[in-house]
Amino acid sequence: KIEFISATKSIIEESGLSQLIFGYGMSYKSITNTLGVQGWSPHLPILKAFLYYGFFGFIYYIGTMYLLYRFNKKILLPLISFSILSLAGAPLFFPGLLSTLIILNKNE
Repeated sequence: KIEFISATKSIIEESGLSQLIFGYGMSYKSITNTLGVQGWSPHLPILKAFLYYGFFGFIYYIGTMYLLYRFNKKILLPLISFSILSLAGAPLFFPGLLSTLIILNKNE
């Protein structure tokens, strides 16, 4: 994950304005070519949102999280868990989030 983050940092520094605003497209191949990590996809959801859809994707991702929180304040802990688990990548993501939701529902 650190490799993806550092590659994204250098990509941001070298990107044009249109790429920063609109992203690099929805092609898995274009993203892996852009990152220079063949055969791997950036499993970090916020990084994917930015690379695929640019600034619009980043704002949409953050906006969705904010609206979920505004809709139901009890979802703050699952959102924090979602953010932390997303750093670990796809394999741990859904089981960990499901466990967090089950634990929170048991405590209510």
